[in-house]
Amino acid sequence: MPDYRSSTEEATTHRRAFAVHLQNPYGDPAGSGILFEEEDVMVIGDRTIKITTGNVGSGFMPGETFALLDPTTGAPTGATASHLDIYVLLNSLYIDLALKRDAAEAATAAPPPAP
Repeated sequence: MPDYRSSTEEATTHRRAFAVHLQNPYGDPAGSGILFEEEDVMVIGDRTIKITTGNVGSGFMPGETFALLDPTTGAPTGATASHLDIYVLLNSLYIDLALKRDAAEAATAAPPPAP
């Protein structure tokens, strides 16, 4: 029996990170780390197929540096960053988002009842 809907269309594939998980346990800096979940993406004609493939991660190493890449081309920018730089950026982003959330909640909160 022949294969149903058999095709010889060309495909392109690449691997990407689709989720990032951070560990920042209180009082346990040695337990801090980052984990990237990966997926393979296949484009066949006008269809895109994504398959979870694995993960890659590291413990938090403040002095460890890595090359920064242009996100549109993958080419090195010539700059570097450290794990500590990323920690500072993410902590600052968290505080900024939390403060904005808190301000929005306070603005919509009902005033306390009059005595």
